[in-house]
Amino acid sequence: MTKAAAVFSSRLAHVLKRYVDLKRALGRRFDEPARTLQLLDRFLQDQAAKYPGLNAAAFQAWCQTQEHLASGVRRGRMREVYNFCLYRRRTEPRCFVPDPCAAQKFRLASKLTDTMGNRQATV
Repeated sequence: MTKAAAVFSSRLAHVLKRYVDLKRALGRRFDEPARTLQLLDRFLQDQAAKYPGLNAAAFQAWCQTQEHLASGVRRGRMREVYNFCLYRRRTEPRCFVPDPCAAQKFRLASKLTDTMGNRQATV
C-alpha cells in the first residue's frame, strides 16, 4: 500500500516535504502528523501577507485556530510542529522553534474558560 504524497504550498513547502519524506523513509506511519503539517502549511499560505514565515506570532495564531479541538489533540499537534521546527533548525540555525512549555500555557488558558465557553482570564 503506497502513501499519498503530502502536498505543501507555503514558503516552507520544500522543508515540510523533506521532513515528511524522511519520517516515512524511516518506516514511521506519518499520516496524522503529515495532516497536521498540511494544516499548518495551509494556514501559512493563507496568511502569507501577515506571517511571511513561521515565527512566534504565526505559531500562536495557528494554535488559536486549533482551539475547537480537545486539549490532548491540540498538544499533540503543537508537539508535531515543535518536532518539525527542531528538524528545520538543523539546517537553518536561526529558525523559530516554539517554546516546549507552550502546550502547558495553552492548557492553562483552556482551564480558565468557564462552562459557557467565555474566557475569564488570559495567561
